Amino acid sequence: MKEKCAKIIRIISIPPILVSALLGFLFVQSTGVVHHAAELCLSILFLAIIPALAYPLQKVFPAYRHKGRAGQRNLAFLFTIAGYSAGLIYAVIYQVSRGLFEIYLAYFLSCAALLFVNKVMHKKASGHAAGIVGPLLFLIRFIGPWMIPVTMIIYVLIFWSSVTLKRHTPGEFVFGTLLSIAAFAVTLLISMLIY
Repeated sequence: MKEKCAKIIRIISIPPILVSALLGFLFVQSTGVVHHAAELCLSILFLAIIPALAYPLQKVFPAYRHKGRAGQRNLAFLFTIAGYSAGLIYAVIYQVSRGLFEIYLAYFLSCAALLFVNKVMHKKASGHAAGIVGPLLFLIRFIGPWMIPVTMIIYVLIFWSSVTLKRHTPGEFVFGTLLSIAAFAVTLLISMLIY
């Protein structure tokens, strides 16, 4: 039963689902972050759909086809970088709201930090943790401090799920969390300088 609960939490907390939920929530709540339905759909495309395409398309790419979970992760990194980069370019060219620009930039910086740590430094940081902390931080930023207890509960449940399923060690999960927090902090600094 414990493992079943952990699996359910893990599935519903995958980064593409959480960022889609964040964007949809911000749009419905009329926060001024996502202005119209087309912007919502494009944001979900760049931040959720393109990164998620790596998994079903693994079999299409010969270099990744027979590499199992490691191949999936490597391909997912490439698709994630492509989606986040395209999203950030879109945000700059079409001058989206400050809030939406911050979301794109934070995701891009978080992915770049993960890529550097995992591939260059050869240290393991949880991409899952980095991907879920961003939406939680932006909920607090755009909705208010009263979201802190809610986001803390969500974070603890996802942490428990990842460790229980042995997808990450506690250290890897915390490392991924810290990378996302750092990306968020740098994003806010850049945003203050630009806007």
